[in-house]
Amino acid sequence: LRHSQKNWTSEARVATGRSAVKLLISLTTPKAVLLPVYCPEGIIVPFQRYNVPIKFYKLREDLRPDLDHLQKVMAKDALVVVIHFFGFLTETGALKEIISNAGGLLFEDCAHALFAKAPDADVALWSLNKFLPVVDGAIIRSRRREIDVSKAICQALPPRVSNPYHQHLDLNARIVRTTDPKQAEDLLNESQLAYEDYYSQIQDLILYSQSSETNTIVADTDFDAMKSSRSHNAASYYKTIPECFVFRPKVPVAPFAYPIVVRPPLNCERVYDALLGVGVLPSRLIDKWDHIPKGDDRFGIEHTFMDQHLLLPVGEEVTPDDIRRLG
Repeated sequence: LRHSQKNWTSEARVATGRSAVKLLISLTTPKAVLLPVYCPEGIIVPFQRYNVPIKFYKLREDLRPDLDHLQKVMAKDALVVVIHFFGFLTETGALKEIISNAGGLLFEDCAHALFAKAPDADVALWSLNKFLPVVDGAIIRSRRREIDVSKAICQALPPRVSNPYHQHLDLNARIVRTTDPKQAEDLLNESQLAYEDYYSQIQDLILYSQSSETNTIVADTDFDAMKSSRSHNAASYYKTIPECFVFRPKVPVAPFAYPIVVRPPLNCERVYDALLGVGVLPSRLIDKWDHIPKGDDRFGIEHTFMDQHLLLPVGEEVTPDDIRRLG
């Protein structure tokens, strides 16, 4: 949020990432989009909805783009989406050269990397509700003067969207306070239903503006403390849990989550249930992320990742004692 504005030519603050993608499609009318098959529904759905031809490129074991494969499937004047998975930054210098030589655009999805500066991006997207208890909030920025995202005309966020999200947050607060596992499970189910209600309301590709409520929460947030806390927690996980994923940045970042490897004879479902039993809610990012074409066996790395990884929380509520207990 405190990135230098010197290199960006326009900015828009909208309610959702998918409406930001809709805006980008309307401004660029791409001939094709290149996506990793392990990608969020909010990114791929707008391209599907507006019939933009989709090509998938492979990822390496560290979830960075396979540049050789990307170059093979690269289309002229295409939009290439790069995701900074879980807040671990991907080098984009060589990628940018491939895209520029084909006359394309680099679109960096920084939804999991709130503090990424995206120095090579033509267009970049950040998401606030991945880090803050807000009902909405996405930031899209452009370095291309011909792609003026600031011209977006947005509607205000209606109560039918915000009310179920507030209910979801209230239920989550009750989960934190309860010591009864059965009550926690019931509350979790209610919270999920409330979130699904919110999600169904906001997923339409309508250009809602970022709400005043979100603006207030953003203004009151100490982002320096958030960055420090998440970076420290990530570093602590590295020291405590040896079965971490292959992301090993030289300097710890402020990630969205911390990925761990779950190898046989254990499986993710068993470890997920065990963590839930001690009050930890891990994530898998599969239900709305798995876009591997059925019967396509080219993407073995992506399949393996989804089969063998869980994401642990790294937010400000996580303490050193929590991390030691999890280890």
